[in-house]
Amino acid sequence: MGYFVVSVFGTAAVAFALLSWYASNLRYFRYLAVGLASCGTGFLLQTAQIPTNISANSLLATACYFAGALSVAEAVKRRSSETMGWAFHATLFVVALLSTAYFLFVDRNLIARTYILNFGFGFVLLAAAWKTRKHIRGSVADQILFWTIALVGLHFLPRTVLTVGSFSAAPGEHVNTTFWITLQYTLAFVLNAGVLALFGVAGADIFASITRERDSDVLTGLLNRRGLETAVRSLTGKGTQNAVILADLDNFKAINDHFGHAAGDIVLQETARRLAAVARKQDLLARIGGEEFVCVISGSVEDALALAERFRTSLAATPVNVGSASLTVTGSFGIAASDAYDHFWDAVKEADTQLYVAKRAGKNAVSSRERLAS
Repeated sequence: MGYFVVSVFGTAAVAFALLSWYASNLRYFRYLAVGLASCGTGFLLQTAQIPTNISANSLLATACYFAGALSVAEAVKRRSSETMGWAFHATLFVVALLSTAYFLFVDRNLIARTYILNFGFGFVLLAAAWKTRKHIRGSVADQILFWTIALVGLHFLPRTVLTVGSFSAAPGEHVNTTFWITLQYTLAFVLNAGVLALFGVAGADIFASITRERDSDVLTGLLNRRGLETAVRSLTGKGTQNAVILADLDNFKAINDHFGHAAGDIVLQETARRLAAVARKQDLLARIGGEEFVCVISGSVEDALALAERFRTSLAATPVNVGSASLTVTGSFGIAASDAYDHFWDAVKEADTQLYVAKRAGKNAVSSRERLAS
């Protein structure tokens, strides 16, 4: 059984190491690889009795187990952009190791060491689950990861009591009892199920990462045309009120011609940052080509007019620094009610018409058919 668990952890560690190379943006894979490798090393040391001295073997294996548990917990937290900090991990590791050493060399007590090991594991994993509890209502992958970590952590609590109960056998003979062997098989099952769940979450994260790259504009990080089309399908529907804001930077060609395309890229990135800072969380923001940006909102044309005015003010308020130059950047905005059209891009076409009305009116302006009619 020991070597089987070692092979599972070893294979999983190698797999996550390769995945961390393939999907370098998913940095938590590295922590999983280190954690699983460390746990596998602990099992290997105890199974192969390396070193042969029981006390040294137990202490070294405990160090590997705790290092592995802490690394896996850190991976879970980093996936959710959380962390406990290295000071917390180092303190917990040192306390666990010193406590184990005390009950190995000073007051030899197997029951105490069992409590330290199992309760320590449970605490580390439950702390990680608690830190990421906001994902209980997240995606399927979020929920799988949360409940996997929480249940594996919780299982160590009753396991501790049951394990201690097996020590009624003669000293050193408890490892041969049916009860103890059953507990080891149970542990192997739980850990293997946990590893499989981690692979499932990793697969979902890689797919989501590929989708984001496909649907995002490389320069600005906003949605691209394809990403916008996909997102609009979930926003629009029968009976909903939506509006489109189309923005175009004024005199952008002159910036490219005079300062170069690198300067133009800086202006586009800063424009995207300012638009994103003003847009609401539920709004869809995209760059659909050149210096054109689209924002789709759930709301009326009046809501879109108010938001577009905030966009316009944000762009014009502060110059964009490009090297030693300070560039005043403005934009013109056209608005259309997207629910008034059968196809989304027909609404964008109407917004484009209104955008050029704003351009002809002197630029740095907002226009809509409703505003012109009033």
